Amino acid sequence: MNEEKIATWRARVEAAPDDELARFTLGRACFEAGRLDDAAPAFEAAVRMKPDWMMAWVYLGRTRLERDDAPGAREALTRARELAVAQGHDDPIVEIDELLEEVEG
Repeated sequence: MNEEKIATWRARVEAAPDDELARFTLGRACFEAGRLDDAAPAFEAAVRMKPDWMMAWVYLGRTRLERDDAPGAREALTRARELAVAQGHDDPIVEIDELLEEVEG
């Protein structure tokens, strides 16, 4: 199932390279399949295209954390936290803080 989702979203990205939602969704499909090396560039593209997308920054941070990239995870999660505060998203702050604690671990 995950490979089908990945193939579907990869095709959507190829058809519409400027679609940040397609890139984010491709990243999530790759993340859920454990394909972190494929997830990271998809999330990086999503945040380049839409720099104020808090959840894309969270997933980028989670991906970098899973790849043992503590500095990269810290950078992405710090940005996610800043956006969560600025946008009034209280619930994600708890998750972000837990992830940041894990980075500092």
